[in-house]
Amino acid sequence: MLSLLVAVSLLSKLRAKRRRAARFWAAFFARALKRAIDGYNRFLRLVQDYADEILRLSRQEREETTNQEKSRAERGKGAIKKKNSMRSPCNSRASE
Repeated sequence: MLSLLVAVSLLSKLRAKRRRAARFWAAFFARALKRAIDGYNRFLRLVQDYADEILRLSRQEREETTNQEKSRAERGKGAIKKKNSMRSPCNSRASE
């Protein structure tokens, strides 16, 4: 009978230890999970910041390229007008 009481007592102690251990592990995993989620959110924020910066630079570069093309076109139009306004006597006789 005494051995049965000792066995029951040991079982209850083991169960209590297991419950404490389960609480400890649950708390440990909860902290680890929170850190992982925080790290993932930080990663998403960094990716979004990087994408925004790349878009900003691309738009800026495209705008500069467009401005350069416009200025070249404007310079070119003036040159074309000058060429057209200067008709050579050979062309005017051929058209007559």
